[in-house]
Amino acid sequence: MSEESRKHNSHAAESWRELAGDVRQWADGHRLAITATVALVVLNLVVWLVVAMAGFAFPLRLDTSMAEFDFGKLFCTLFLARGVIQLILDAALWLRLLSIPPPGAAVKRPPTRSRGLAAHVPSAPRSPARSAA
Repeated sequence: MSEESRKHNSHAAESWRELAGDVRQWADGHRLAITATVALVVLNLVVWLVVAMAGFAFPLRLDTSMAEFDFGKLFCTLFLARGVIQLILDAALWLRLLSIPPPGAAVKRPPTRSRGLAAHVPSAPRSPARSAA
């Protein structure tokens, strides 16, 4: 293996390690989102398994009209996916929605007075004679 090939492989491995570290850090800060998404996926897989063992065909028909409205059908239409693609999209959406902090969760800082361009230019120290006058 050439030296250039080894450098490329070690750089790629380092990039993957950095990405894995970033994912671990994100996961530590968003445990609720991950737990709720895993629960959604497991719920759907269990329901699909039970429905398949009972002999029903896929995709499940979960249409709800206002005349037939009840809590059971509402639950089914909100949390159960009709197929694999919808489940993948639902899981991605849950992860995204549950990882956004609520508007009031931001750290509140007191407002600072901006000095315009003067804020970016270091000021010279004032002499004591000038400030006393």
